Amino acid sequence: MNTITQFGSECMTGCAQWEWELHPAASPEKAWFVRVTCPRINTSIERVERFGDRFEPLGVSGCDDDGSKLIPGFNPKLNYFITGQLSDSDVAYDITADELPFLLRRIRPDQPEPWGELCTPQNAVAVIAEGRRFRVEWREWPDVKVRNQFIQWSARDPKRLTALAGRDDTQELPREIDPDFLTYSETLRILESFMRRESRPPKYCWRQIDKFTFE
Repeated sequence: MNTITQFGSECMTGCAQWEWELHPAASPEKAWFVRVTCPRINTSIERVERFGDRFEPLGVSGCDDDGSKLIPGFNPKLNYFITGQLSDSDVAYDITADELPFLLRRIRPDQPEPWGELCTPQNAVAVIAEGRRFRVEWREWPDVKVRNQFIQWSARDPKRLTALAGRDDTQELPREIDPDFLTYSETLRILESFMRRESRPPKYCWRQIDKFTFE
């Protein structure tokens, strides 16, 4: 609350006021929910970064009631799922393992941008649908504040790798035998492991892709 009141005081302009409502109201020091009413302000990159720097260390999250979106500069409490085939307003926040099959099936391989990504502030799993198979990539951020730099691994099926005896890197293969393409059930298991906050499942071979840096 001290951070909210201080930040609100800094942002007040003219007659604009910040108001907040605590729950439970009788014990402010134990409040787990704060409803803040404040004027809508521009969301310049500088303002969003300043807001995030102030609140991210507190481990709090927040939603804009008007737009039903995560407040810029905030992380979701647990995770979020995005896909290239839906708009920004269709981001799913704080999902559970029971929702994964539905979200995975929403990715249509016969449509443009057939990918989805399950993210936390520390890491992510991206899936790319091609036919009845998926490419699965596991991403980790060495520094969570530098979002344009991450390390990435691609999941590979070890049984198919053994059967190919090295031919996988010398020729194009059908998806059914290509070790870089996993089945729906295999893809779902990796996402479930990610939801349990486990490390990369050792059942699969993980080939590291070069460290990515985006401008």
